[in-house]
Amino acid sequence: MRLAYTRNLLTVEQINTLKPIIDELSPKLNAYLNSIGNNHG
Repeated sequence: MRLAYTRNLLTVEQINTLKPIIDELSPKLNAYLNSIGNNHG
């Protein structure tokens, strides 16, 4: 998201809207990915 902001792909308003959503979803996504494990051999 920082990269998108520095490239002016997101406005400050968009980031203020998205950040709480991402902050809420990140731990859930991480837990999900850990629960299915990695299939790298």
